[in-house]
Amino acid sequence: MPLVTDLITHRLLWCTYYAVDTAYTIDKDKKIVATLWKDDDKELLNAYNTVTLGYQQQLNSKWVFSGEYGRNDSNLAQHENGGAANAFFARIKCQGAIPSKVGSSGASLTYIKADPYFDPCSNTLLETTPNGWGYPTNGSNIDNVKGLVASYERTVFDNTVFKIDYAPVKRVKDMNGVPDDRSYVLAKLKLYF
Repeated sequence: MPLVTDLITHRLLWCTYYAVDTAYTIDKDKKIVATLWKDDDKELLNAYNTVTLGYQQQLNSKWVFSGEYGRNDSNLAQHENGGAANAFFARIKCQGAIPSKVGSSGASLTYIKADPYFDPCSNTLLETTPNGWGYPTNGSNIDNVKGLVASYERTVFDNTVFKIDYAPVKRVKDMNGVPDDRSYVLAKLKLYF
């Protein structure tokens, strides 16, 4: 099936978030992904009016290149930045952990850059947001950040993947309370059912 789409509605305190996350397989080596993330808060925050578009290319049996661009035109982003907040990432990945194959592993290197207020609440569906792999401090890993992220993953047990990310990233813009050094190390154990 070449087209896969998820519709998401999430109620959080004073507003509802709406999302559409879709992927279209062009052929066995190429895929396009797109998302739309909005909130219905017209008065207070209006943090999200975000659209993303990405591409994934299987270069050969071991290597995959992917990239994604996003833009948040919300009232919050417009007010705080004087315009829309933009974000993108580019990733090269060698192999990868296959959950059903113990001992399989892979590594990736990702460059990421996101303007302040692109993802102020850690909610967007851009592949590198916490929905994809998480971020422990200062809100979202795709908000006011730029730099490289090195990752390694390995299937340690049947349907169990261990992943570690090292990210010596910096902020894009000086803002109250956001440290210049936003580096982190994150380890995860994912179970697949």
